[in-house]
Formats: sequence, structure tokens, C-alpha cells
Amino acid sequence: MSFADSLAALIRDIVGPVDYLAHHPATVVAQAANGTVEVRFDSPRMPSLKGVPLVLGLPGVVAKVAAGARVRVAFAGGSPDAPEATLWEAGGLVELVVTASTKVTVNAPQVLLGDGLKQPVCVGDTLVGLIAPPGGGAVTGSITSVSSPGTTTKVKV
Repeated sequence: MSFADSLAALIRDIVGPVDYLAHHPATVVAQAANGTVEVRFDSPRMPSLKGVPLVLGLPGVVAKVAAGARVRVAFAGGSPDAPEATLWEAGGLVELVVTASTKVTVNAPQVLLGDGLKQPVCVGDTLVGLIAPPGGGAVTGSITSVSSPGTTTKVKV
């Protein structure tokens, strides 16, 4: 056994082995512009890591997380060179972007936006008193189509 092997064995005996096949609890320190995160592990045996990619489990999903968010870090194939931020605790989500080539369907009885008090307007919804037509009076009707050229949304009632 070489001196390096003996030293490595001694260090493993003192600190214990690191299990790269486990999920390790950690705290997000910061998120870089490229979406990767810097994490600080709960265990003192694990060094902090930078450049850890988020593996969210769905194609086309990008997330921004807050400093302080709690995550489990796994190592793909048990390799110390392949960390992945994979499982998230509640809270800490700042922004979520879903990109799909065809459509995104939200199947729920209620969809809330912003502070939870705003609901999206959909085809088939009834509108009352949005914009006064020429000559005055309230607008009443159902949405029959919606188009979004540029940044202005036109609603046909």
C-alpha cells in the first residue's frame, strides 16, 4: 500500500465515507445567471458546491429559486463530479417557466394569478362593463376568440 493510499484510508476512518449514491440535504446559497446553484450541505463532511444544475424532471421547465431554499442533492451515477439539485422542500420557488411546443393545459376548477385575486379570462367567459363602447353604456358578452399579436391582447366578444 502506498503512502497516499494509507493517508486516504486514515482520512476515511476519521471522517467516514461520503455516500455518493444518497440524496444529501442542502441549502441554496445563490443561483447563477445560467440557472445552476451554489449549495451548502447540512453535513460538515460535504464541501459546498457551485455550478450544481437543477434537474426538475420535466423537459421545458426552468426554475428560479431563492437563496435559503432547501434541496436534496444527488450525484448522477454515484459520481462526485455529477451533482444534481433534484428534490425541493416547500417554499423557495421564485419563478417557474414552462415552455411547450404545442400547448400547456391547466386542468383545474380555479386558476389564480398574481396575488391570488386575479383570474385569467378565457374563451367562453362572460364579460360585463370592461370598456365603454362609442356612445356609452356597458359591454356585455362572452369571449369568442382571443389573439395576442405583440404585446396587446385583442378580445372579440
